[in-house]
Amino acid sequence: MKKILFAFTLLLFLGGCFGGGETSLESVQTFEDTHFTLSYPSGWIVKTRQNFPPEIPKETIATFSRPEPRDGYRTTMSVINEIVPVGTSSLDYAKQNINNAVTGVLEFKKLEERDIELSGQKTKLLIFQGKSDLNAKKLQYVQVYLVQQERGY
Repeated sequence: MKKILFAFTLLLFLGGCFGGGETSLESVQTFEDTHFTLSYPSGWIVKTRQNFPPEIPKETIATFSRPEPRDGYRTTMSVINEIVPVGTSSLDYAKQNINNAVTGVLEFKKLEERDIELSGQKTKLLIFQGKSDLNAKKLQYVQVYLVQQERGY
């Protein structure tokens, strides 16, 4: 079975967005799942379905979190997975998820949208701010979208 290899440049980009410029090629670890391999900064906290609290959505495969909060927030990267219709491209999946964010995230504000290539596929990178509910603080999100073997990530 072919595995997805998430591009390390994405982690470097995420590190830059959240003030984590100290990440270097020498300070990464590798997480392997049945369907993908992902490099993440050494020292980050990794959680999988086996140790998620009940409020984590069932589509989430793993989370990677900076051990120390910055400005009261903990930088976290989540990998989600859902079944998509046969023939769905990564770009189609990206457009669908961007539309979902625009219509479903409270106080949605798009900061940036880019065309990118990930694992050899055209897709999108979206950076936005929003709230998960009325009582939540506004947060910044960075999302990329990829489809492999009828699975959307």
